[in-house]
Amino acid sequence: MKYQFWDDLIVEGTEDYVGLWEIIYNVRERFPQANPHEIRLMTIEAIREVLETGLMQIGMFESVEGNNLEYQIWDFSIDSIINRIEKEWNELGRTPNIGDIAWLITTKKGEQKAKNILKKNKI
Repeated sequence: MKYQFWDDLIVEGTEDYVGLWEIIYNVRERFPQANPHEIRLMTIEAIREVLETGLMQIGMFESVEGNNLEYQIWDFSIDSIINRIEKEWNELGRTPNIGDIAWLITTKKGEQKAKNILKKNKI
């Protein structure tokens, strides 16, 4: 994958949710010269990249039937997911922070990748 930080986030996503803000942070760390617009474009590109691999899914905590918040996978096309993120980012009017817009989790396919990453890093 183009964005090398995904290995760490795929592993993290096997145990916890990975917030959109973490992707933004990673892009900023690796491209410190980038302006906010470029950070946003690279973040969106990185999300598309990981969703296309099938290693992670994206969703958000939502109230289900008036009860407590539950994590709900966004079960629609990648283009629709990207459009939703861009729309909500625009509505937010600032760079997303902890808890804003979306969270990712590692899929079954991603869990196998995470095991391989961990094995490789132990050597």
